Amino acid sequence: LCDVDAETVVFLDCDTLILGDIFEVIEGDFDFKGRPDLSGVHPTKWKNLFEKHDKEYMDWVPNGGFFIFKNGIHKEIREEWQEFMEEGVDYYYGGNHQEVFALSLAVSEYDLEKMTDKEHVYEFADENVADGIVYHMLTPNKTFNQVMMALRRRVPLLEKAEEKWLGLKRSLVNLS
Repeated sequence: LCDVDAETVVFLDCDTLILGDIFEVIEGDFDFKGRPDLSGVHPTKWKNLFEKHDKEYMDWVPNGGFFIFKNGIHKEIREEWQEFMEEGVDYYYGGNHQEVFALSLAVSEYDLEKMTDKEHVYEFADENVADGIVYHMLTPNKTFNQVMMALRRRVPLLEKAEEKWLGLKRSLVNLS
């Protein structure tokens, strides 16, 4: 990721769907953009982490499923991000996401922007956003239903297509 020879890099987890114009999310004047994670931060512990590393305080942690680097900062933060990962970030809250905690430290001194729920929809948390741009699924055993819900919110006719698909699927099962 940090070796990509581009000024702008978009990271998307494999459990995301792009259903809108992603360029709407990329536009703007920022260096790093992500959506605050649902788990939030423990205010005291999180602030202590930034003080320990003498970094500018960032009062949120980005979700690791979708973020954007601009102005080549992904190349600039590479060594520091790697150092934080190797030393292990002494922080745990709402999950052990050391790579994102380390990323937060590495990008904290840049121009940051928070994504909206329209830009990065937490489908795994049952957010109901009809005109979202990127839908984040997360739960493998519910993926089909989550994908259909995300698509149905965008394209009302898909409900009829889904009914036909499920009918065909039942017919095929009955034939075997």
